[in-house]
Amino acid sequence: MKQIFFITLMTILSMKSYSQTDMTGSWTINFLIGVSEQTEYVLTSYSTDKFRYGNIITLKGDGTFVCAYIAWCGNDCFTTTTGRYEFVDENHIRFILEHISVTGDCEHKEIYIVKDLGLFFVYKDLTEIKFIKQQ
Repeated sequence: MKQIFFITLMTILSMKSYSQTDMTGSWTINFLIGVSEQTEYVLTSYSTDKFRYGNIITLKGDGTFVCAYIAWCGNDCFTTTTGRYEFVDENHIRFILEHISVTGDCEHKEIYIVKDLGLFFVYKDLTEIKFIKQQ
């Protein structure tokens, strides 16, 4: 009986929340995370069926993120930010910025930093996900 209870408890504790499993993958995003102070990020679905450009974020299953600007042509300034994210609970996510890279037709920069960008409320509807900065 103790074994069944222990196995059930371990299974429940090892499950990812709906928020975590539902958001891993690539999304379009209105602003690159960590480049400037933002109070809200808006994510919409990202199709890999055709070439996409703009700001893209990938939330990886290992708790890391890559956020990058992709131009429709190769002649531009490209910024990429990377770091870690953590679900504090089902409705809140925290981002830690670790690296900013700027390449392309501009001055190249590599910035290594560990910066807590704060806690964001996760709001979902049928067409988008919003990360709303908490005070």
